[in-house]
Amino acid sequence: MSNNFFCILDQGLARMRNPIDHIEELLINKLEPTHLVIDDKSHRHVNHIAHDPSKFHLKIEIESPIFNNKTKIEQHKLVMDLLKPFLNERLHSVTIETKISRD
Repeated sequence: MSNNFFCILDQGLARMRNPIDHIEELLINKLEPTHLVIDDKSHRHVNHIAHDPSKFHLKIEIESPIFNNKTKIEQHKLVMDLLKPFLNERLHSVTIETKISRD
């Protein structure tokens, strides 16, 4: 089986790559995903009144054997616990899709 890892970095992210790179590294190291996509959706919110260019809107798709025997809520909690350090200062919103790896 081959692992598929993707980190999709969208518009305007070149100047602020470190938080997403760090999140990607953290998720890979702690959750050992067989599939990971981190998609920056921040560009969709540029014209919003409360838009803060220093904060990201991310969609994370992650598949991991660590999610086996866990409810969706428990799976999301595992991811959110890892993202806690980023929530106040670097993340405005996060959408999470989790799946159990079927090895």
